[in-house]
Amino acid sequence: MSFSPSRVKALREALITHGLDAFYLRATSDIAWLTGFEHVFDEEAAHAVLVTPTRLLVHSDSRYATPLRAAAIDTPFVIDQTRCG
Repeated sequence: MSFSPSRVKALREALITHGLDAFYLRATSDIAWLTGFEHVFDEEAAHAVLVTPTRLLVHSDSRYATPLRAAAIDTPFVIDQTRCG
């Protein structure tokens, strides 16, 4: 699987249709489907994606930063590993 701009476009169109400001994904299978990133995610709940009309943000912890950044090359996804709390 690889990144598909049409998936992001469809999700963003749904945001507009339903009057939503953002969509938040936590399920690893949903994140992998949307991003198209391969061999990055495991079943640990360490990842989240925020989709807005203008941003695609993948948040994870530092253990996944390097493979996520490598997978995000040539995609519009921004990788964030900011630690909270």
